[in-house]
Amino acid sequence: MINKVWKREFNKISKGIDTISFDKYGNQILKYDNFNNKNWNNCRPLIVFHYGEYTFYLNMRSAKKDRKQLPFEYEIQNKNNTNNDWVDTSNIMVMNTEEFDLLYSEKDYEEINSLSLFDAKQIMSMVINNFTQDSIDYDLTFQKVEINKETMQPESKIILSTLNFKAYKMLDYMESFPYNESLWYIFEDLKNASDEEFLEYIHNNKNDWDLIKNRYRSEILEPSEEESKNNAKKEKQVIVM
Repeated sequence: MINKVWKREFNKISKGIDTISFDKYGNQILKYDNFNNKNWNNCRPLIVFHYGEYTFYLNMRSAKKDRKQLPFEYEIQNKNNTNNDWVDTSNIMVMNTEEFDLLYSEKDYEEINSLSLFDAKQIMSMVINNFTQDSIDYDLTFQKVEINKETMQPESKIILSTLNFKAYKMLDYMESFPYNESLWYIFEDLKNASDEEFLEYIHNNKNDWDLIKNRYRSEILEPSEEESKNNAKKEKQVIVM
């Protein structure tokens, strides 16, 4: 499943989060207007793909006339805007699917823009080339984004990068291994895939992702039977008192 997503879920977790978009330096990407207008929406379009229990995503920006397209950006048509979009293929972010699903709703994907097969293959080809070549003319970053359970805000940890980071910003080898391994499997599956193989890959991963997000959605967003009974007892006690 490789899609362009935009709309955010609105729930007790997502409503307090401005964005899960980070630049290749590990900094959150916020719109300048946010500092003057607290109601300004910081949601950015993302390109999303999945493997197992992980959701990988890429940043995008509008291809405005006063901006210059960078060599690692791929342009896709935006039917709902006067400007097209540029996809950043030099910076990969990954979240655990259960956390990503709390923020973005898959029911809106078809309304937004499922990528054409051609665009999806071109984007993945650029990503694979960037992260498997021995040398490249620009910096690359692969980072994990997770929601801090205390602050309920997203944080970034660097898995690998051509940039230098302090130790506290980096995941250690054992922590980063499953993300590196999953990304490598994606590269292996897609680097020489035919159109039919590419579509089959997307279909299979969509089924896996549906199973995973449905499981976590029921565990996280819906109270268990025992919790429901306890809540009912508390309500009854309050009424009696």
